[in-house]
Amino acid sequence: MADPCCPCDVLVHPPPPDIAPGLAVLPRQWAGFVEYRRAMLREIPLHGALAAWRARGTGDLGIMLLEMWAYVLDVVGFYDARIANESYLHTAVLPLSAQRLVALLGYRPKPAVSSAVRLAVFADGADPVLLPAGTAFRSEAFGNEPPQVFETEHAATIHPAFNSWRLRTVSPSTFDGGAASQHVLLARSGTVAAKNGDAVLLVAGSFARLLRVENVESYTGVDGRPYSKIAFTTAIGIPAGTPVAAVRLLKPVAKAGLWKRGTLSPYGQSRGRSNLRLDSLV
Repeated sequence: MADPCCPCDVLVHPPPPDIAPGLAVLPRQWAGFVEYRRAMLREIPLHGALAAWRARGTGDLGIMLLEMWAYVLDVVGFYDARIANESYLHTAVLPLSAQRLVALLGYRPKPAVSSAVRLAVFADGADPVLLPAGTAFRSEAFGNEPPQVFETEHAATIHPAFNSWRLRTVSPSTFDGGAASQHVLLARSGTVAAKNGDAVLLVAGSFARLLRVENVESYTGVDGRPYSKIAFTTAIGIPAGTPVAAVRLLKPVAKAGLWKRGTLSPYGQSRGRSNLRLDSLV
């Protein structure tokens, strides 16, 4: 005869619930077909009408009815567990369930709107910094929208040396049409020795024009280089499309006076209707 105090003879059905906090799935289905069948068989002697029933074979109609009921309880327990999980936000897996739960608070969810941005990240110090994939950055509020959080898709390494670059200014290689009416020309500092009042000859291929310098001053271009800003009394007149590299600004370096002796000099220069005789030619 078994000891009535032996734990193996004690069947607790259903077992007391044991649900720890923070679970992703609730262990709500505490019993299945086997546990329900065993519990009902142990309850048979406790009912007076069934006390004399000793049939336990697999072909017994009464046993078959108990097993069918155990199947029903197993299925009902499965659905009960699913319903219990969908009743809490942390365990709900169906979007509709979460919407119904938050609707109790008066919250109306908005449709998800995804967006992508390009981030410029600056690093301090002198060492490279690794940004793992999923690094979050919070934006400022804009318009009526609250701050948004963006996450990096891939890992990236940033370096303080790459915080900024100085871009080289691309200078035009040809003159545009506006150069014909301009009175100013930029020359690299130190390449032209022209002064105020000098007469200079501007040559660009077959184009030549005699100009007089009105003013010369130092000038720093958008590329940060020093230039001489030369202003002329008349328009430059350089044709559109003229290559910048082909333009030269020439200044006389020698002087010649008019021939004053009785014998004519062999060095003759013609300017329109006037003939000039020079005493020398370099």
